[in-house]
Amino acid sequence: MLTINKSTIFGRLGANPEVNETKNGNPVVSFSVVTNESWKNENGDWQERSDWHNVVIFNKNLCNIAEKHLKKGDAVYIEAPLQTRSWEDKKTGTKMYKTELVVQGFNAVLKPLEYKKNDV
Repeated sequence: MLTINKSTIFGRLGANPEVNETKNGNPVVSFSVVTNESWKNENGDWQERSDWHNVVIFNKNLCNIAEKHLKKGDAVYIEAPLQTRSWEDKKTGTKMYKTELVVQGFNAVLKPLEYKKNDV
C-alpha cells in the first residue's frame, strides 16, 4: 500500500539554528518555525493563532545552508516528512514525545526566502 508522509510549512525562524553533531560526527541543525493564521470570528473580530513547528536537518549540504543563511526572523519554506520520536526523561522517568519535520535526503525541500516582514 502506498503511503505519503509530507508536510509543508512557510513561516519564520523563532531563533537562530542550533548546530550540533550526531554520535558519528555528522552535522545536525535544529530550529523552530512559527506560522500564523488569521480569521474573523462570529462577531467579525479578527483572531490570530500562532503554531510552532520543530525542524531538524540531517542532510550535510542543507545543514551548511541553514547554518550560513538562516537566522532568527528569516522566512523559510520547508517540505519534509513528519516524525515523532520518544525518549524517557532521565529525571522523572516520564516518556516524552517530540514531533519534527525531518529534512534529509531527496524527500525534503529547504528554501530560505527573502521578503519584507509585513508580507506575512
